Amino acid sequence: MSAEAVPQTIAASISERLKKATEELREIQEQLVTGNVDPRILTDFRDAVNRVRTTAWAVQHSLGSQEADAHGLSVLSLLAAERVRIAYQMCRIIAADLANNGMTHGSGKLVQLYLAAGDLTRQLEHILGRETDGWLTRAVIAQESSSTG
Repeated sequence: MSAEAVPQTIAASISERLKKATEELREIQEQLVTGNVDPRILTDFRDAVNRVRTTAWAVQHSLGSQEADAHGLSVLSLLAAERVRIAYQMCRIIAADLANNGMTHGSGKLVQLYLAAGDLTRQLEHILGRETDGWLTRAVIAQESSSTG
């Protein structure tokens, strides 16, 4: 078997699995509407589907993007960039919900979010470098003023 045939065989296998998974997801969708589901299992399922969806998007983007090739962006880089974009959007939405008292229940989840946000903040400070000359503060102010204006 040639070196070229192996990747084609793998690609065909993945394509076949994707076709079968798509058919099963359509069947599951029909059953979800009419059936009772354990909320924990449904949450795990939604998380898994979301991860697969995001990975599929990144792979598709990588396969079809000459820009990705030109800049040496990998699927993992695209995934990381997409997660940052989504996290930014979610932070803005959650901040608006909190400002409008839209989140009055589930304080346990808010505590978890607070702790995770603190961990992320510390990691970002390390990556961006602790500001010594006010650069980060100026960048934040500039970003906030451009998004409100």
